[in-house]
Amino acid sequence: MNKSVNLLIVFLVLFTLLAFAAVMLYSFYLSLFGDSQLSERLTYVANTLTGLVGGIVASAFSVELPPAPDPPTMSKYSRKMSVVGNLVMTGKFKGNSAPDRAKGILGNIYAWVYLLLGISAIVLWSLDQSRLNVLDNLATITLGLILVIVKNFLD
Repeated sequence: MNKSVNLLIVFLVLFTLLAFAAVMLYSFYLSLFGDSQLSERLTYVANTLTGLVGGIVASAFSVELPPAPDPPTMSKYSRKMSVVGNLVMTGKFKGNSAPDRAKGILGNIYAWVYLLLGISAIVLWSLDQSRLNVLDNLATITLGLILVIVKNFLD
């Protein structure tokens, strides 16, 4: 894959996360403090972004890690986060297994943004405080994907 395609993938993956976070934070605001609803089109976009970002996180966590060097230079958690970061930075799930702080930071940001927004939606949904279908969808999609994410994280 050439460099311009990689840059496009990196841009799209980061743009997707930022768009997901913006739409969901706006949805939380409307659900808790607003008196309006999301437009039908924005609801479709939000649902698509929810599945896409969740799928990226779940897929990255399901990538089998190469054997750790002896002695291990990174924890399993750091190695998993580097896989997510590797996808964000290079557009590939597999890459160099050497420690890379930038990939780990980006991987943490990507995974934690999804998980924190998803868990927040689950709390609102379970307390029956969500007024928007998009947050209900985020809650149920996160519930489904969190099983895959946790299982693959522990493997």
